[in-house]
Amino acid sequence: MGIFNFSQKKKEAPNIKDMVWMNRSAKLGGCLKLIQEQKDVAVVAWFSKTQEEFHHFLNEQHGLDIEIHLAQTIISTKISNIKLILLEHFPLRNKEENLILNLNPTEVVVLNSLDEPLFEVFGSEEIIRLMKNLGMKEDEMIEHPMISKSIVRAQQKLEQKVTYENSANSSKEWFERNGSI
Repeated sequence: MGIFNFSQKKKEAPNIKDMVWMNRSAKLGGCLKLIQEQKDVAVVAWFSKTQEEFHHFLNEQHGLDIEIHLAQTIISTKISNIKLILLEHFPLRNKEENLILNLNPTEVVVLNSLDEPLFEVFGSEEIIRLMKNLGMKEDEMIEHPMISKSIVRAQQKLEQKVTYENSANSSKEWFERNGSI
């Protein structure tokens, strides 16, 4: 075997299932329900503010004992071959894909709410208005491959605009420090 292995395929990330709620409160409730239904999962946040918020909600308010990992410090051996629940998307697609590839989960679910900065940058107020007009309740969740593809395109668009990334403690702070579309 030589130094280079050209026949080996590039490792592909598993499909990402996006679950989207109208607001953060509904997302928290959806997260609680999902975690109570699942046994072998790893829960990961991109930002420390998200980690703190979900730790407080799940463990202190609801008496669970869930470790919420921070994406930047997680060790891949803790996650490999189990379901990964991301509490949010990272604004830049490449960084998110690299994490998922390194962790090697069996499945990836990302929890989203339309009032998060990633969605607000792309006009989520109109989507919320449309959903309400169609009779959707605030605590209902939507998911569809078209939604996931739209999120990927939004992340890729941001990636083209951000030449140097400034770190942040929250999604909101990330957009303030790195600019938006």
